Amino acid sequence: MFTRKQNRLQNKIEEQFLTGLRSLGLAFGPTKLAQLNEFAQLLEKWNTIYNLTGIKNTADWWTHHFFR
Repeated sequence: MFTRKQNRLQNKIEEQFLTGLRSLGLAFGPTKLAQLNEFAQLLEKWNTIYNLTGIKNTADWWTHHFFR
């Protein structure tokens, strides 16, 4: 569960992600965004155990893994 500060950061990251999608003429609905959020939370959890990605900043996952 996110704290208030984490929620604000997550909302900002999501908005930047959606803005990037719109700039490419793409769109995600709330369901797809919720699925990505769930994936990001799982990635954060398991990345600390198994080092699944070299990226440590969770905000960078959105641009480096999800957006690309």
